[in-house]
Amino acid sequence: MPEGGAAARARADAVPEGGSATRARAERRRQGIVRLASADDCTQLVLHLFAHVHIDQVGDLYQPRYADWARRYFPIEVDDLARHLGARIAANWTNVLHALPELFDDWRLLRRALDRSFSALRSNDVSRPEWLTALHRVDPAVLELVQEALRGLAPAFESVLDDVIRPRLQHADLDLRPWVDMASVAFESVAHDRVELVWALGPHGRAMPRRILVGVPAAWNEVTSEAVVVLALHEHHVREAASDYVRGEWNALCRMARGMRRAPEALRSAHARWLASLDLRSLVAARVAHHGLDPREARALVTEREERAERLASASSGLGGSLGGG
Repeated sequence: MPEGGAAARARADAVPEGGSATRARAERRRQGIVRLASADDCTQLVLHLFAHVHIDQVGDLYQPRYADWARRYFPIEVDDLARHLGARIAANWTNVLHALPELFDDWRLLRRALDRSFSALRSNDVSRPEWLTALHRVDPAVLELVQEALRGLAPAFESVLDDVIRPRLQHADLDLRPWVDMASVAFESVAHDRVELVWALGPHGRAMPRRILVGVPAAWNEVTSEAVVVLALHEHHVREAASDYVRGEWNALCRMARGMRRAPEALRSAHARWLASLDLRSLVAARVAHHGLDPREARALVTEREERAERLASASSGLGGSLGGG
């Protein structure tokens, strides 16, 4: 297999000491999020499976349009397996499984682990042993379902990844870089992030401890390059908020809206379009119920989509009283 995320990380981190290291860091800041790369093959596979798992709650990555796309490229028996086991995994879902993409970044290590019981994995069987404790809390029967699905998908997925997905990720990387550079001008802290591209994520993103995962533009998802970068910025702010879901998402939206005031016009417009596309009803309702958001302001945020950027920016800067920026 061609190299995955681990080798790319090694290159990005292989910076000489002393003055050269300082210059390299300055160059990374100048270029923006230069640590932009395709996610490793293991992550691509796990999130391909999760795109078939409809949990109908926060963190749901299920995407019928992606499943329809996959049906064109995978053998019918493999596609049927993803749909069938995806439904069974959804019925037995536990949120610990969200961490599964972090467990492996070496394809050969994952393939060996698929021939053993996930419940019996030990530190030398995985790329990141710190996630094993959480994984071992999952019902062994559920782990067996996940393992069966990944084992059945892996051979065909490897072929589709090489022939179809990887070239498209490389093309998306080139398209995203101008927007990434633009974003780093307004949000300097993101220059220290690693942003990785995942084909199956589409319009979704994930803020993981060591990286941010986002989808890429594709015909099956109608996502734009600028929307992907805005989403990466949002996930960056979610991770910085480090709070419960409602407070974390709210603070991320508010802080990013404030930062956008100093962003280039093209990025501000992309952010406004992204905000207008969001369904904020559940978040706003939770904010009203538990954090004192004024109901009138709540209705305005839900219905006046084009004004969301300024309303959220005012809240985050303490100017919007009843909006509640905390």
